[in-house]
Amino acid sequence: MAIGGAVSDLFGAFGSFQQAGALSKASKASYENADITRRSTAIELAQKDQEVFRVVGAQQAATAAAGFTTGGTAGDLLRMSAQQAALSEQLIQNQGELTARGYEAEGASQKSQQKASNAAGIGGIVGGVTKLVGWVICTELVKQGRMPRKFWMPGAAVFASYPDYVREGYYVWAVPSVRHLRDNPNSLYSRFLCRIFNWRAENIAASRKVRGARHLLRGLAVTAVLWPLCYAIGAVRFALNKQTNWKGLYNGG
Repeated sequence: MAIGGAVSDLFGAFGSFQQAGALSKASKASYENADITRRSTAIELAQKDQEVFRVVGAQQAATAAAGFTTGGTAGDLLRMSAQQAALSEQLIQNQGELTARGYEAEGASQKSQQKASNAAGIGGIVGGVTKLVGWVICTELVKQGRMPRKFWMPGAAVFASYPDYVREGYYVWAVPSVRHLRDNPNSLYSRFLCRIFNWRAENIAASRKVRGARHLLRGLAVTAVLWPLCYAIGAVRFALNKQTNWKGLYNGG
């Protein structure tokens, strides 16, 4: 059941990343359309200016050829032509800007959806791997944005290599700790967990040559303390044939 759920999460993550890629392309196209619209509007306005210049120029030439001045009816006609031209240009500019802003709004929406799809994809990977290996405290910290994902993945791989009884010793106290993290994210204990598990995760990531990760003696010290503790608790639990349901953290159990 856990494997099926993990596979489902991982396939869902793949689909989210595909959707994010498509939205990225669509967003880029929308912004490009906005830029094209503004440039096209500028060209259309320039063409309109030329047309107005020709029309008004022709009217002025005709008025002069007929021996009239620019006053009276002839002047009124010239002013009306200029006013109509100005209104027409304003309409072109407004319509162009409205269309461009529409494309920009569409692009911004697609960009937002892209970020959400990427987040869903990463969440699917985290959730899928967690259901397979049970790296629950660090997974919760990642979900809360309190641990870099690039530090989380190497630690999950290391945890998956631990013997079953060591993982069981970890679950005994880790499962209630995760529930505490969810209910009281800003408590002293939650902040303590965040600090020490980030030290450990970063040290493990550094040993796997993750860019930006530092080798931390305090991270190594956390492992040195937790390993024998989990070993001892897990050995007793296995001897008593007890098992912690850590999957209940993710399926409502």
